[in-house]
Amino acid sequence: MPLYVADYLAGTAHLSTVEHGAYLLLIMHYWTKGSLPKDEESIRRITRMTTRQWSQSRDVLRSFFGDDWRHKRCDHEIGKAIEKSKVNSANAHRRHSERTSNAERTHTQSQSQSEEVDDAVVTARAIVSKEARELADELLVIAGHKLEFVPPGWCGAALRVQTWLSSGWPREIIIAGVQGAATRKRGPPAHTVDYFENAVAELFARQNTPVPTVEIREAQKLVVHGTSKIQSGVVAVAKRWAEHFESQPNDGFEGDTGPLLRIPSR
Repeated sequence: MPLYVADYLAGTAHLSTVEHGAYLLLIMHYWTKGSLPKDEESIRRITRMTTRQWSQSRDVLRSFFGDDWRHKRCDHEIGKAIEKSKVNSANAHRRHSERTSNAERTHTQSQSQSEEVDDAVVTARAIVSKEARELADELLVIAGHKLEFVPPGWCGAALRVQTWLSSGWPREIIIAGVQGAATRKRGPPAHTVDYFENAVAELFARQNTPVPTVEIREAQKLVVHGTSKIQSGVVAVAKRWAEHFESQPNDGFEGDTGPLLRIPSR
């Protein structure tokens, strides 16, 4: 979750120390889950305030939110984070596809970063599904953490998981990829869900690699002209001389030509 310190301090100078803590807890929950609960009792519990403290500070905290406890700045930042996550996911998938010539290339077109704030709000409201939130909690446990304490780095995990689902990555592929990477990891558990993105992308690409096709061709005949066996040079020369003498009996040569044929080949 990005925190712009100057903007934050300028807008919250009137808050007490307790109200600062409550407000930060609210916007951190908002960033992680994509919204706040509908009932105010659940919202109060998020702030860790007592009932009395809530009744005293409720109105000042409520002034930072719009209808249905929507937070315009948080929605805008969530929209930006979603777009960035889409680009990162597409790049990871593309890198794997370039390393495997048979893998299908997938390209996710990122939307313009100059969208109006209202458009980002609409996107943020609809993008984080219940399935994504539940899957993010499941991955948290697979990674080696406990649901009772969510590490700061896992804030926004539901947004990233929602991006994976929206990109067409099946739930079972996401779980298998995280399980494999978590098993191979040495040391403490991953401090962010982003650690598993490349592993999931590569598993998804492998699963979608086209099956190689085999083309069967008829065997070709190879015709070799000439003798089937190469004779020793010495023996060949001897035979040619013998044939020469046999074809010319009156050339004055006397004797048996047999020894010529018995010349050793080595």
